[in-house]
Amino acid sequence: IAVLFCCVNLLSADELQNIIAKLKSNDESLKTCKGSIIQTTILGKNKKTFSGKFYFQKPDKVKIEYEKPFDQIIVSNDEKFWQYVPSQKTVRVAKWSELDISEKPELDFGLNILGQLREDYALELKGFAKLDGGETILINAIPNVKTEVKNISKISIWISKEFLMPLKFEIYDESDNVLGWVMYENYKDYSGVMFPQKIHMWNRLPAGHIFNHITYRNVDINKAIDKNIFNLVLPKDTKVVE
Repeated sequence: IAVLFCCVNLLSADELQNIIAKLKSNDESLKTCKGSIIQTTILGKNKKTFSGKFYFQKPDKVKIEYEKPFDQIIVSNDEKFWQYVPSQKTVRVAKWSELDISEKPELDFGLNILGQLREDYALELKGFAKLDGGETILINAIPNVKTEVKNISKISIWISKEFLMPLKFEIYDESDNVLGWVMYENYKDYSGVMFPQKIHMWNRLPAGHIFNHITYRNVDINKAIDKNIFNLVLPKDTKVVE
C-alpha cells in the first residue's frame, strides 16, 4: 500500500493548465497503437492469464486476438462488441453499455485522464505529494453539482513530476472508501509519445475485488494499420450468442 502525504503547495495556478495541456498534446499525438498484450485477471480465487496481439486506432476501434489459453478474437468500436471463438464457431454480440467491467477490453492508456474528467469534475491542484517514495504532483477531481455522477466524492490523480504523465488515480465514495484505482508504470518515449508499458487496475465489485494486470510488449506507435484488421468476417456456420 502506497504511503501518501502532501507537502506545502509550491505550484503556481498556471501549473494545472500546463499539465492538462501536456496530457492533451501527448494523447492527441497517439493515432494508432499495436503490439503484444499479456493480461492477468484475478477475481476472488480465480486467476486467468491471456496473451495475444492488440490493435488500436482512434477514435474507437479496438481488436484483441488472444492466442492463450484459447483462441478468441474481440472487436469493439465503443458502441458494439464482438467476442468470437473460432474453435467453437460461436460469436457473442453485445452493446458496449451492456458489458460488465470485467468483460471490457482494457485498452485505455490513461493518457488524457484530466481532459476526460474536466467535463464533469472540478480539478484542484493540491501540490507536491509522495507516492511510493517518489515525488509527484497531486490533483483532486471533485464532481460538479451538475454532474450525474453518483456515489463518488472525489478522484485523486498523481502526476509524475519528472515527465508530467499520470502514475496513479484512485476513486473514492461518499464515505471516503476507495472504489477502485489504476497505476501506470514503465513509460517509454515513442518519438514524442509517452506510453506506459504496464497498467494495474483494481475495482471493488459486488462479487468481490477484481484485479487486472496488463503488460504491453513490442509496441508500435503511429504505424499504419490495415483497415481490414477491424473487420470481423465470420464463417457462415458461426452461431450467434446474444
